[in-house]
Amino acid sequence: MSSSEAFNFGRKIKELKKQHKKGYVDLTADLKISRDRIIQLEEGEREPTDVERQKFAAYYNLPLDEFTPQNPPQPAPSQAAPRLNNNPAPRPTQAAPGNFSPRPAISNPPASRPAPPAPRPTNKAEGKNSSDAKEGGEQSKPVMKYTAEQLGDIESAYLRKQRDLKVPLTFTFLNGKEFTGVVVDFTPFTVHIIDQETKQEIILRKLAMAFYRKADAFAEANEGKGGE
Repeated sequence: MSSSEAFNFGRKIKELKKQHKKGYVDLTADLKISRDRIIQLEEGEREPTDVERQKFAAYYNLPLDEFTPQNPPQPAPSQAAPRLNNNPAPRPTQAAPGNFSPRPAISNPPASRPAPPAPRPTNKAEGKNSSDAKEGGEQSKPVMKYTAEQLGDIESAYLRKQRDLKVPLTFTFLNGKEFTGVVVDFTPFTVHIIDQETKQEIILRKLAMAFYRKADAFAEANEGKGGE
């Protein structure tokens, strides 16, 4: 299924949820589908299965066709007869008897490739001097490397801790907009907060974020500088 079909499905279930005044708690309990999965279907981040289409159709008492994309009619195959090639292939030219063409002279064979140079022997004294120089100077700091999965686990642990402590966070987007609120839920693609100004739940997309921090981070830094 194409991305446009997934988007249409998400828009359909969003409209029905608003029309019937249903919330995620109602849908999760009645459809036996997790809240994260419903949000992913609404945002077009996941494709609905046939079982999920049937559940939504039965839940809203609507025909299954309204939740299934209609395949466009395929054009009929052309019935035109194949075009024949009336130009016969040219016959190979045969040499006249008694006439022999001279064979080309064999060129000089390519020179053999030179052998790779022998590895340079390691000078133990030189290696020792270099290690001593490193010990005498500044020692290089180890670089921490993480995989994408490890970074996702670290971020999830951080957001879970801030959610449990109800710490307000400020999310800054690439376009310069900022939203401040307490995290109530999150997925690999979105963060759900209760906005401090509107007191309503807002879904923020991670791909559009530049960074996020504690809302009082700057205030604590300024207080520390004033105390000094």
